[in-house]
Amino acid sequence: MNSFIITGFDHLQNQKLLGFLILITYMLILLGNGINLCIISTDKHLRKPMYMLICNLAVVDIMFSSTCSTTMISVLLAEIKTVSYYSCISRTYFYHLGDFTECMALTLMAIDRLIAIRLPLRYHSIVTNSRTFMLIFLTWLAGFAVIGFVISIADSVPYCQPVIRYVFCNYASMIRAACVNPEPYFFITAIISLGPLCGQFPFILCTYIVLAYSVTRLSNNSSKKQMISTCSSHLIVLFSYYAPKLVSILLTRIGVELNLTDRNAIFIVASLVSPLINPTIYYNVPYCQPVIRYVFCDYPSMIRAACVNPEPYFFLPAMISLWLLCGQFPFILCTYAVLAYSVTRLSNNSSKKQMISTCSSHLIVLFSYYAPKLVSILLTRIGVVLSLTDRNAVTTVASLVPSLINPTVYCTRTKEIRKRLADVFLHKRIVPNHLKVVS
Repeated sequence: MNSFIITGFDHLQNQKLLGFLILITYMLILLGNGINLCIISTDKHLRKPMYMLICNLAVVDIMFSSTCSTTMISVLLAEIKTVSYYSCISRTYFYHLGDFTECMALTLMAIDRLIAIRLPLRYHSIVTNSRTFMLIFLTWLAGFAVIGFVISIADSVPYCQPVIRYVFCNYASMIRAACVNPEPYFFITAIISLGPLCGQFPFILCTYIVLAYSVTRLSNNSSKKQMISTCSSHLIVLFSYYAPKLVSILLTRIGVELNLTDRNAIFIVASLVSPLINPTIYYNVPYCQPVIRYVFCDYPSMIRAACVNPEPYFFLPAMISLWLLCGQFPFILCTYAVLAYSVTRLSNNSSKKQMISTCSSHLIVLFSYYAPKLVSILLTRIGVVLSLTDRNAVTTVASLVPSLINPTVYCTRTKEIRKRLADVFLHKRIVPNHLKVVS
C-alpha cells in the first residue's frame, strides 16, 4: 500500500467553512504557544521549573495539533485527499506521541502545583531546574518507547483498502483500513489508555482535592481568591483534554453507538481545543504596579506596568509591525504607482482629473494611518529619544485621525452617498426605479 485517501469529510457540505475554522484555530494555537516559547526562552528571569513545564506543554501542543491540522486543512481547503503511506504512519506516530506527552505534561504540572502549595518552604529545594528537565526528558523517552511499540504494530499489518474513513491519520483509522480483525489490535491500545484515564486522571483530581483543602485553610481572602482562580483555570485545561476521551468511553459503555461523524467530531475537538486553551491559561503576566503611564490601555502600556523585562514581550508585536510596514505598506504604494501609470495613459482629461482626485484622497487616508507609525520608528532609528508625552501624542494621533478622515474621504466624496445624504437631509421622497412612470 503506497498511499491512503482521507474520506472522513466527504459527507459534509460546508467543507470550506470548516477548513477555514480549523485553519484559524491552528494559527491561533501556533501564535499562542509561539508567544509563550519566545517570551520564556528570551527572558532569563523566567528560567524556572514552572516555566520549563509551560515550555514543554507548548512544544507538545504544537506537535499534537500540527500532525492532525495540516492533514485536515489540506483535505478541506486544498482538496488534497491522498496521503502517502510513510507520511500517514509518521503523522500517526507524532499524533499519539503528542497525546501521550500532553497527558504526562499535565501530570507533572499538577505535581508541581501540589508541592508549591503543600510544601512552599521546601519547594525550591525539591523542584529544581535539573530535576524538572530530567522528568520532562523521561516523559518524552517513555512516549517514544510506548508509541514506537504501538506504531510498529500498525506498520506490521497488511493493508487491503486505500481508504481512511477518519479525518486524519491515527492508529484507529489505520487499523480499520487493514485486512485484519481490528478488535485484538485495539485491546493493546485500550490497556495503554487505561493508565492515563484510570491512573493519571484520578491522581490529578486528587491533587486538586488536596489543593482545595489547602485553600479552605487559608486565612487571607486575597490569597484564597487567587488560589481558587488559578485552580479553576487549570481545571478547565484538564477537562478540555480528558472530556472528549471520557465522553467517548462513557457513551460507548452505556450502549450509545457513535457513528463515524460523531467520532470524527470528538477527534477534532480533542486535538484542537486543549492546545488552543493551554497558552491562555498557563501563562499570565504578573503585574506589580497599578499605574499605566500612557493615555489609554494598550499592549505596551500593560507590558510596561508588569513585573517583567518588557523587551522580550515587544519582539512579537515588532515582527507583526514589520510585516505591516515592510510588507503591506509597500504593496499598497505599488498599487498606487500602477494606478498613477494608468492615469498618465488616459486620453480623456476629465477622467484623468477624476482618477487623480480619487487616488489623492485615498493616499491621504493611507498616510494618516501609517505616518504616525513611520515617524515614531524613523525618529527612534536616527537616535531621537521620544519622551512619554511625545509617545502619547503619537498614539493619540494614530488612534483618532484615521477614524476622523476615513468617513470624510470614503463617504462624502462618493457620489451615491452624497446623493443619499442630500435626500435624507432635504427630506426628498425617494421613488424606487421600478415604480417610476415614464411619461
